Amino acid sequence: MWVTTPENFDIELIVMKIIKCVTQLANHTLDLGSLNKPYDYLHRVLRGRRFFLVLDDIWVKNEHEWNIFKSFLSIGKKGSTVITTVRDGDSVIIGSAVPYELTVPYELKPLPDDVCFDLLVKKAFGTKNELDLMGFCEIVKMIVKLCRGLPLAINMIGGILQCHPENPSHVLEYLNSYSSGDLNIHTLIEFSYYTLPWHLQFCILYLMMFPKDYTFDKHEIIDLWNAYGFIPCTHQDDTIEDYGGHCVNILVSYDFLQEVQYPDGQGNLKYCINSQVYTFLNYAVGIKHMGTDAIYGMMCVKMSNDRCDFPGWIRHLSLLCDEKTRTFPSALSHCKNLRTLLLVKNSKMDELKQKIGITQSNDDLFSHLKNLCVLDLHSCSISELPKSIKKLSCLRYLNLSETDIETIPGSIGNLRELQVLNLSYCRNFHTIPESIGSLQNMLILNLSYCKELCTLHPSITKLENLQTLNLEGCCKLGNLPEGMYYVRELRHLNILECFSLTCMPSRMGQLSHLQTLSRYIVTAEAGCTIVELQNLVNLKGALRIENLEKVLDPEEAKQAELNSKSNVTSLALHWSWLNFHNDDNKSSEITALHVLEALQPPPHLEILEIFSYPGRGAPEWMTNESTLKSMVEIRLVNLKGLESLPPLGLFRFLKVIEIRGMNAVTCVDDSFLGNCGMFFSLEKLTFSQMPNLEKWVSKINGDRFPCLTDLTIAYCPKLKVLHFSCSSLDKLTLLFNNAMLYSTPGALKYFGRSLRKLTIGLCCELVATSTCEALHDLTALEELEISECNELIRLPQGMRHLTSLRYLTITNCRNLETLPGWLRYSASRPELIISGCPKLRHQI
Repeated sequence: MWVTTPENFDIELIVMKIIKCVTQLANHTLDLGSLNKPYDYLHRVLRGRRFFLVLDDIWVKNEHEWNIFKSFLSIGKKGSTVITTVRDGDSVIIGSAVPYELTVPYELKPLPDDVCFDLLVKKAFGTKNELDLMGFCEIVKMIVKLCRGLPLAINMIGGILQCHPENPSHVLEYLNSYSSGDLNIHTLIEFSYYTLPWHLQFCILYLMMFPKDYTFDKHEIIDLWNAYGFIPCTHQDDTIEDYGGHCVNILVSYDFLQEVQYPDGQGNLKYCINSQVYTFLNYAVGIKHMGTDAIYGMMCVKMSNDRCDFPGWIRHLSLLCDEKTRTFPSALSHCKNLRTLLLVKNSKMDELKQKIGITQSNDDLFSHLKNLCVLDLHSCSISELPKSIKKLSCLRYLNLSETDIETIPGSIGNLRELQVLNLSYCRNFHTIPESIGSLQNMLILNLSYCKELCTLHPSITKLENLQTLNLEGCCKLGNLPEGMYYVRELRHLNILECFSLTCMPSRMGQLSHLQTLSRYIVTAEAGCTIVELQNLVNLKGALRIENLEKVLDPEEAKQAELNSKSNVTSLALHWSWLNFHNDDNKSSEITALHVLEALQPPPHLEILEIFSYPGRGAPEWMTNESTLKSMVEIRLVNLKGLESLPPLGLFRFLKVIEIRGMNAVTCVDDSFLGNCGMFFSLEKLTFSQMPNLEKWVSKINGDRFPCLTDLTIAYCPKLKVLHFSCSSLDKLTLLFNNAMLYSTPGALKYFGRSLRKLTIGLCCELVATSTCEALHDLTALEELEISECNELIRLPQGMRHLTSLRYLTITNCRNLETLPGWLRYSASRPELIISGCPKLRHQI
């Protein structure tokens, strides 16, 4: 677990972050805001377990506070480790970071020059060969000397050279003149800052509006920058998001912004300002720019009991709110030159997903703020906007996300300069006023997860400059207004999870600038067929096509020209299985095959998903290795007509395969490998809901899956054996009814020397008398997890043969009553982790 600690050493917040790490590592979800006693919960989840915890960047001077915090960590099993990183060698935690035994602090030394050289070359030039070709090797070595082994220096200078690889000699010259041969972090950050283009200097400086360690969503950053014109699009086809993303990437390469990856399984990235960069900008650069109108008069003010003080001349203000904030400060009425007003939750509220307690505002709140350009009220508890909102004629950015807003007033049409309107996650929002059509400068309209929104007013089609319309998660939205083709500048249309949406507006093919189309729902009506995709030549990213049973003419599918859409990297093709199930006409199966043949994906496709295809044969392009050379993931779901698996081994770069609901398949054999005879890159394979699959056999000697580490078998009740060699398999998961697979002798013998972890879950047939003979061959098995096997009263005797077992985890087995005595005398003495077993009487 890795936890970055807040600067003020808030014990409750740190405990919350540790709990979040624990639950996410266990693939559990937990509403932290629902925890009444977080300390008790932490005690339960850590008690008796061995854990490894890194507390990064600790700032604590109070020994009493540190001792209190240590007491919460002293409940782990012997062998648990806590590592702290500190900058201040005088911190009280030095020498007492681990609650089990004192250790001598380890002082990190500067990196050796050869390591610095390799890191710098990798970041700036890619490879040393590239550097040699450019003839800059000696110059780079001189730059490395100036860095004095400091990782931050290497990273920042690497970012500069990455953006300016043709001028390392100029960088060396400037570094020497800037630092007088003695480069320190302060001069390095200052030098890096002034090598940025002017608009990027303003971009990073504007983010100083937020408190230290605040995490930004990428789109949030870009929208704020755009509101002040900090994003100059250099090409007519560039969108704000495209060029804004480029700006973010440059600041990341300079190490001014750092990526924060949350382990939520969705890969969502957030960003924060490098803490040392924040300190420098706060005290140095800000002073030099005080005369610059774009960022003059910035201030982040902490509110206390709804009161805070700030000067009337302030132009950019963020209010740091806590759980006691209930109203806007009265001092706002004196800030007639205010351009930016942001409400920001403190770290604890953000971690607990709490809202700001402001429920209403004075109707005259904005009467005196006529110069306001940016207004961010996200996560407030307000249910309606004050009437004075209509007076904000200069407003370009309005963020009302996660509020209790139900509708917006018709006077919103007065905000003629408005470019960004964010109403995402307004759970009660249900009505868009007709006046929305007056906002001709609108670029981005975000209505995602407005779950009560049923319709969009037709006037939305008057937004001729709209580039992004995000409707994801609007589950009650029944249709899109006709005339969407008038929104000719539209680049991004997101309608994922719009479950009530059953058709597309007509003539979508006229939106020639469209780059993102998350779903296209095919119908037979004129202007709504699959042919509309033909002219959408700029599509990129993920595309999902639904209702393909409506395509009755394969020629129409061919006219969609999917194979020419080279920037589409993920493609999902959906048939409605119900429609075919009720159709006795066998010709529909033949039609489906011809339609799928005509929907050949583009050659650079990376992810392919096919759902409920009713045909009995695979298309030609799925049996030709030259068609999809870049494919890394494929999912075939409910292809009930196919009697054999397609030769997926042809695609050499496949890493993930999921095959689910192929009822007609009875055997997996070497034809699955294709002409290549193996899967060169496959890492994860899943077979699920295949009730007639009986065996998996291979006649080819040797390892056919050299990279496979994760195999999942779910609800394959007839599957008896997995007779194929795989020396790399590390993890096997058996879900639902798979008794034959773990009970048949020799069924898993080919994995005996490699398999380290076995999970058996949701298997109601696992009982105390189960022989589990297949497990006898798993001589290398170290981890066994049994979950939600509700018929299990005690562990089967057959499991006692797992002589290498180190960890035994049993969760949510509701009827488990006792643990067998043989566990006490097992040679490996496995560590037990048990939860959710209410009837368990005896624990070893």
